[in-house]
Amino acid sequence: MNFLLNRHIPNYPLLTFKQIISLVRAPKPTGRFTSNIKLLSNTRSAIKIWIQENLYIQDRIYIPSYICSDLTIPLTEMGQSITYYPCKANLEPDWEWLENNITNDGKALLLVHYFGFPNNIEYAVQFANHHQIILLEDCAHSFLTKVQDKIIGTFGAAGFYSYHKLLPIPEGAGIYDKRTSDATIQNYLDQNNQIKTLEWAKRLLIVIIHKLYMPTLVWFLLSHSYNQIIPSYIYKPSSRISPLSKKILYTYGQHFDDVVAHRRHNYELLANELTDIEGCTVLFPELDDGVCPYAFPLLVEDPDKYISLLNNQGVPAQKWPDLPEAVRNDSIFSMSTNYASRLILLPIHQTISIRTIYKIARAVKSTNLFIRTI
Repeated sequence: MNFLLNRHIPNYPLLTFKQIISLVRAPKPTGRFTSNIKLLSNTRSAIKIWIQENLYIQDRIYIPSYICSDLTIPLTEMGQSITYYPCKANLEPDWEWLENNITNDGKALLLVHYFGFPNNIEYAVQFANHHQIILLEDCAHSFLTKVQDKIIGTFGAAGFYSYHKLLPIPEGAGIYDKRTSDATIQNYLDQNNQIKTLEWAKRLLIVIIHKLYMPTLVWFLLSHSYNQIIPSYIYKPSSRISPLSKKILYTYGQHFDDVVAHRRHNYELLANELTDIEGCTVLFPELDDGVCPYAFPLLVEDPDKYISLLNNQGVPAQKWPDLPEAVRNDSIFSMSTNYASRLILLPIHQTISIRTIYKIARAVKSTNLFIRTI
């Protein structure tokens, strides 16, 4: 069987043609999206702006070792003092290590809410208050998650959101805080108003491919052609959210409850199918109230083989994250390096139907069986 003839499953949510038409006709958004939230294009810019505005270069910020290097590179480039802290098996900070390693120049602690699941925010608040350091929340995967009916990202001094992780837009982020002024944000945007990417053109192409039931092989060929014709180095992501993404964000706000319900249902179906598979470990087998999952994290023993075989079956599995070099080279972060080398993410977004969730489950099971028997 030629797996490349299977229909490609989108890695992120897509707009329907009906939604596209209605959005074109929708009025231009005005006012704030949400109180105290300032909009940008990506979380990296949001965190960088906040740190530049509220910390000195010599002020130390504690960042989890299980983190994407894309977030930390801009901070190291500007010379910010960073200390990485180890994480436990449930990705909670190693509080004992932090307790023994907080220094006098330590000013801020970044807590990451991974894959839509809230980290131990109650203890983090107590810890930050006890040590008189600023608590920052990275909610790139979690802007629709709540803890005790309170929106994640509003417990600390600031929260950083990535709307494009859960919604059908190629960019969109926000800062929740009461310190950073609108003038500061505007000044940063004016200084970093780079050429915008053609991500919207690529998104529309994916919608067409998906709706016309084109096989994975077609998607691979078109994607490769797109990247050859329009190399990524020609474009740099703008720090300003595009007007179209902003319009979708405002419009989608009326349907957030539906998005949460759909994602939760898909996640629970997939967890039920994959929880007892030999050689696979579901990182978060249960969904607490208020959780809106970003993706389905699965620990496997040979992730590269899994990803290759799953991609060939139309399932866009991927590894996460690409760790900072300082983390990869330090044995104290063995838990983070172990997870980074074994964890794959499976899509469970609101575009995916129940039938497709079962297709993903079957693909994982067949891949698992194939790998264990070779």
